[in-house]
Amino acid sequence: MVGGHAAQRVGYLPEKHQLEVNYDLTKAKQWLFGQPLYLIYGSEHKLSDHVTAKTKIEWKDNATVNFSYLHKFTERMRFVYAEEIVLD
Repeated sequence: MVGGHAAQRVGYLPEKHQLEVNYDLTKAKQWLFGQPLYLIYGSEHKLSDHVTAKTKIEWKDNATVNFSYLHKFTERMRFVYAEEIVLD
């Protein structure tokens, strides 16, 4: 109870995060800062019971940002929007 009223959950919080660090032991390629490594970050946010937003950022020679938005109307009908941005 907050101030005599039951607390309400406002919005949804991020649910999943993932960070990967990849290192090429053979050192055949050099990506991030001239080193044989690159990073991948991903997150998934449930904005409501029917709406999910996902983000993936990959840093290699350049940064690539992927974003997708999924709105599920019924079990057989959904709307998906996705885009990819490459930052040189």
